[in-house]
Amino acid sequence: MPKALHANMFLVRYAREVMDPGVLVLPSETSFDAFLRQHEAQGRFRHVVVTQKGRIYGVIRVNTGLWRGLEGAHTPVTLGDVASRDYTVVRDDAIAFDVIQRMWRKHAFMAVVVRGAWGSPGR
Repeated sequence: MPKALHANMFLVRYAREVMDPGVLVLPSETSFDAFLRQHEAQGRFRHVVVTQKGRIYGVIRVNTGLWRGLEGAHTPVTLGDVASRDYTVVRDDAIAFDVIQRMWRKHAFMAVVVRGAWGSPGR
């Protein structure tokens, strides 16, 4: 199969098949320092959906290895303070091509995948 078709095959998969299943859903008042300390051993990028009053407030993609450089620092910063509002919400049965199109149209850097008819964030 030609390599050009490999990329095209990715675009027809469902969002639930290509999403990061390890997303965390955390409240906006969670301390950013505490979050980094808790996940520092993983030393990788984590995707976080930040909620406020039971609704999606924003998203974060953070390198948890940052804590190694900030060990002595203690700040009052919360996940809500650093969450990006540049996201869009898509259903888990959306086709990857449509998700990418929606992200471009909404100027979003991340898509939050939800189950069913706008249910809870997908895993």
